[in-house]
Amino acid sequence: MTVIVTTMPGNIAQIINPATGRITYKCKGDTAFMDIEAFGGIVKFNCKNSKAIVSGPVTRLQDCRVIRPEDSEYMQARKAAIESAIKFNREKISDLQQDLQSLENSIRQD
Repeated sequence: MTVIVTTMPGNIAQIINPATGRITYKCKGDTAFMDIEAFGGIVKFNCKNSKAIVSGPVTRLQDCRVIRPEDSEYMQARKAAIESAIKFNREKISDLQQDLQSLENSIRQD
């Protein structure tokens, strides 16, 4: 069985099983926030190795909870999710710029 693993913002890994269509979000850090449409809110991963699982219309949470727009802590959770996405994207841009610089340097040496 082949799965596709992608690193996501907030130190979360997305694991897709193409054979079943099952998507698992697994927290790699101590805690994380992620807006996952299937849950209708922001999922708070409460501890390392906590999971949010989507299998078609069926969703399950393990050591997580959903914070919905009507919850008092929603704006704080949304802010945390956005900040982790910004940080993640900045790091990706930095990595890509370093790769590009390395390629440019290798072309100049030839």
